[in-house]
Amino acid sequence: HNIFVDILNSIALKFHAPADIISNLGVWNGNDITYLAQNNNTTYSQFHEGGHVPAYCSALGKAVFSLMPLPDIEKYMEKTNFEQFTVHTTKKENFLQELELTRARGYSIMNDELCVGLKGVGIRTTVFFKGCPLKCLWCSNPTTQTPRRELIYKKDNCLRCGKCIAACKQNALSMDTSQKLPMVRIDKNLCTACKECKEHCPADALQTIGDEYDTAALFNIIKKDILFYQNTNGGVTFSGGEMLMHYQFVSELIKQCKTLNIHTAAETSGFAPYEHVKEILSRLDMCFYDIKHVDDEKHREITGQSNTLIIENLIKILKETTPPITIRLPLIPTINDDENHLARYADFLNNLPRDVTFEILPYHRLGSNKYDMMQIGYQLTDIAPAPKETLSRQVQFIREKLNSIKALCQF
Repeated sequence: HNIFVDILNSIALKFHAPADIISNLGVWNGNDITYLAQNNNTTYSQFHEGGHVPAYCSALGKAVFSLMPLPDIEKYMEKTNFEQFTVHTTKKENFLQELELTRARGYSIMNDELCVGLKGVGIRTTVFFKGCPLKCLWCSNPTTQTPRRELIYKKDNCLRCGKCIAACKQNALSMDTSQKLPMVRIDKNLCTACKECKEHCPADALQTIGDEYDTAALFNIIKKDILFYQNTNGGVTFSGGEMLMHYQFVSELIKQCKTLNIHTAAETSGFAPYEHVKEILSRLDMCFYDIKHVDDEKHREITGQSNTLIIENLIKILKETTPPITIRLPLIPTINDDENHLARYADFLNNLPRDVTFEILPYHRLGSNKYDMMQIGYQLTDIAPAPKETLSRQVQFIREKLNSIKALCQF
């Protein structure tokens, strides 16, 4: 899988370089586009590796349709519901006209159709901050859990030449020959992620995760893509890890973004002192706030932290601020997807002090390969993503329990 994605990303890079724009590769199965690879440079598109998107909502899908015979397009339109995710979603009656425009201009446009619940609207730059107080069992970004720079190892790239071991001045690397295929082992207690070994690796098997920036340098990267933001109603999303661990830094970035009217959004667990939460969330244009489980004991078990502070902060911020907030539930099979918990979750949402948007995030394993690269174990190897039929039933169950709140889910 890693080799396959690396090859696809190298192809995406070739497409990307001459135009200096986002490049995506995907496959169409007759209904959806599955995104396989993306070269995003500093611009982050809302679509990720392995993500499934209705073809009529995808720039890739519309590019495919623009080259298809009309009878085939009409067959697709007959069987497709054209669900309206936002006010920008392409309607069935406008679909053929949009394809005509695509042919005329020679490229297709996303139109913010799937913007709700996907890290913000439009084309965005996402800033991933390292460091998180939670340790969710299913975390798809384990490279952001610790606040320091780290070394990772891509064993499929490795030539087993030993040049990295010889270059390491901390003696943090060794060759493990106990397995059928030898591999380099990283002693995390000794490794300083100094990049010396990386410079001597001829196969790019060793990489460092995490770079330090001051606010001026990072803002220069963000504002490079301001034309993308303006043309797609996009902006910047602060993510992680937990961006609230760097709240002063984020606060200054928000101020700078506002000088250029750049839309700001953030993803957070809400696990921080309320003063920090209010400092950031009160000034954002949009926020995605995760509640992993409404039962405190279970929340401790699956994240390592109590949910008391998280819920208290949410209720306060809803009472004291007005920016739109999307509450998100990562739905993990056997952990928080039982009907008893979903009913309690719906009751929790129904009793919040003001209206919110609610989104269910289906469980996936897209980040499990990162655990291998970090040489740490992935704890949910026995849990498979739920079938579409199960997800559909669970979403319908919680929708029936909600009062005025709409439950969103992409699957």
